[in-house]
Amino acid sequence: MKRSWSIGVMFFLMVAAYPQDKSRNTVLSDKAKFFETPQKGYWAADRGVILKTDNGGVTWITCPSGVTVKLNSICFTSGTTGFAVGEKGTIIKTKDGGISWEIKSSPVKEVDLNYIYFASDSVGFIVGDYGCILKTTDSGEKWHVQKSPTTKDLFQVYFIDEKTGYAVGEAGRVIKTTDGGKKWERVSVIGCETVVAMNFMDIKTGYVVTARGDMFRTTDGGKTWDRVIRDLY
Repeated sequence: MKRSWSIGVMFFLMVAAYPQDKSRNTVLSDKAKFFETPQKGYWAADRGVILKTDNGGVTWITCPSGVTVKLNSICFTSGTTGFAVGEKGTIIKTKDGGISWEIKSSPVKEVDLNYIYFASDSVGFIVGDYGCILKTTDSGEKWHVQKSPTTKDLFQVYFIDEKTGYAVGEAGRVIKTTDGGKKWERVSVIGCETVVAMNFMDIKTGYVVTARGDMFRTTDGGKTWDRVIRDLY
């Protein structure tokens, strides 16, 4: 898939400008944005709001999503095909660059979905509360529940390739798959802090950031972690 184009340091905590919607008091989360290029980006928010920019965040337009729940994550696999996920098992898909969205059938109706990531154009994963893991192999048309080794809330999933992936979340939980998501296993626990962000440089080396702002690094594929920065923010 196309990786989200990134601005700034690792984990890309900010973009050039936050869109403003004062009339609706829209709550915007940094984890719910996706920049396909330096100029073209999307931002998902509460009440089903999806915003789009074509000029690097100088101006934003609203794209009707067809839902009213909070959207927690958004990603695109091409210039026209994208997905957003959110509360109450919500999964929506666009095939026209965000102009219109369709609601996809979700196998988990009452579970909040927190993050969506595509390892390829056809294979994608969603993680959510209570250890929820969903997988698609048909470009997001159908989603299936995967067996999870944890009941802790999961907040991000990331794949290095189509086989090797990680998910992180509540209480420092880190889980890993080496067979494309068929089987997941707990590989480590990073203290008791919730892990909110993650990125891997290669199959062995990766970084995570906790809710408190500590950054940890692994050089052995997630088996052990060393703190490299305290109080990042």
